[in-house]
Amino acid sequence: MALVDDKVWFPYILDSGTFTTVVPKLLLKKVKDAESEVIEATLEKYVEMTTAVKDVVTIAKSMIHITVQLTTSAGRVGIRSLRALVAQDEMEDMLIGEDLLKCLGIDPHEILAARLEEGTLEAEIDSKKMADKPAQRQKWSMIGMPEKGPMLEKR
Repeated sequence: MALVDDKVWFPYILDSGTFTTVVPKLLLKKVKDAESEVIEATLEKYVEMTTAVKDVVTIAKSMIHITVQLTTSAGRVGIRSLRALVAQDEMEDMLIGEDLLKCLGIDPHEILAARLEEGTLEAEIDSKKMADKPAQRQKWSMIGMPEKGPMLEKR
């Protein structure tokens, strides 16, 4: 779970298929209802996000700056001024994107390349199972990306 602006707990997924963090509009509503001073900015152009199978899923019309504490097996990690797109459809989880993963020292592409080189990666894709999953839980990719990444702090 993630603690957003020290007020709202929300589930998150580490998502190497997303270039930047994406939050559901439900999270934005909960943070505003908790009287948090969240900064929201309307985007000049909508950002279209698609699933791994390239079906259009949602449009992001705004971006927010939030403070997040991620609960991990190693403890809590605090992120100040995390810039995240606000998805307009009903997602169940906040998607922690590749920009934040790299700031945390996790490069999914390097990990995958190393496992492929070692021969330890066995992957089997079942397109029927992928199609049966809710769109919110599928891997996402994004067209467009904010200019600046998050700032990390120790907690």
